[in-house]
Amino acid sequence: MKQRFKPGLFVIATAFILFFFNFSIGKDTKKVKKIIVGFSSELFSGVNTRDAKTAIDMYSLNLFQELNKKNPLKFEVTTSIYQSKTELTDAIKRNDCDLLSLTSKEFIELRNNYSLIPALMNIDSKNDECFLLLVNKNKKIEHLKDLKDKRIILTNGGRGDLGLIWLGSILMKYGYDDCNRFFKEIKRCDKQSQAILPVFFGQFDACITLSPSYDEINKLNPQINKKLVALQQSKRISYGMMCFTQSLNEEDRNLITNTAKSMQDYASGKQFLKLFQLPKIGDFNPKLIESVEEFINDYNSYKNKKKTAKKK
Repeated sequence: MKQRFKPGLFVIATAFILFFFNFSIGKDTKKVKKIIVGFSSELFSGVNTRDAKTAIDMYSLNLFQELNKKNPLKFEVTTSIYQSKTELTDAIKRNDCDLLSLTSKEFIELRNNYSLIPALMNIDSKNDECFLLLVNKNKKIEHLKDLKDKRIILTNGGRGDLGLIWLGSILMKYGYDDCNRFFKEIKRCDKQSQAILPVFFGQFDACITLSPSYDEINKLNPQINKKLVALQQSKRISYGMMCFTQSLNEEDRNLITNTAKSMQDYASGKQFLKLFQLPKIGDFNPKLIESVEEFINDYNSYKNKKKTAKKK
């Protein structure tokens, strides 16, 4: 069954698409500059991209109309969703994207080969996002070794992939196989709640989820926290971010970043931030993607060590 689109499912990158209609302001009404805003499909999990695009345009239009009452149009904005890494990199190569919302993992993988200028990210220190490996207390799983040949569930998309990299690096650190060999079954689902509840009901042995999702479902059902326990917890991560390509000049980049950071000063901006569950937008902080980089580097390092050991 086709899943109905919910704005709360968007990660930070989708928010940036809306911001750019706020960015479409300036004093020169004669000069109109076309800007392409792109974002990676890796930022979505269980959301139909057509529904997502429709919602983006709808909320963007509402925000833009209110802001434009006081500010004349300067930028003409269009949006694109890139369904694969190839589509994303091709857009960068062809200069078909001016502003790009992507995952921190994608940024780390692309930054050495493409001239990307990191700009904005979610900066909420009170609600740190981290991965949790949850198990059911009744199953008496106390150590990683107890999960050998068990069943694990996690979400589709980029967050799920990064979660497997994080857990895989831990398993290999302690001498176990990577996730695909360690577990009997790895099942993927669309929503974080669809990963947590099967562990609560004993249908699966473990799940990888995100701390904000776990906190949210605990508020709805406090019994979950009494029955589930985190066997492992990652360092704080920042999953989504926004970059400029080289096509925009410094003046335009400054206008965009300054306007984005003042989102909460507008009534519709406040409504939007609440709707999309984004507390605050701030400047890019490289420290907030260090943990993601560490997951990837550790995973690749342990993976290579295992390959070398097998050859001997």
